[in-house]
Amino acid sequence: MKVIKFIIALIKFILYGEEVTQEEKNNRLKICDTCQFREYNKCGKCGCYLDKKTSWSSESCPENKW
Repeated sequence: MKVIKFIIALIKFILYGEEVTQEEKNNRLKICDTCQFREYNKCGKCGCYLDKKTSWSSESCPENKW
């Protein structure tokens, strides 16, 4: 199921998204750093890699933290 979620996120980014600023990405990552669902470099809720998820404007936190 997590693979499907990532594929959907990738398609949304390709069709509608753009890269956020480095400052915005850093702010998102800071929030992820304190999240109970963080699993190393991945989100434990959706399975996405945080480096990509936090840099795509078409993505949001599954816990609505950003």
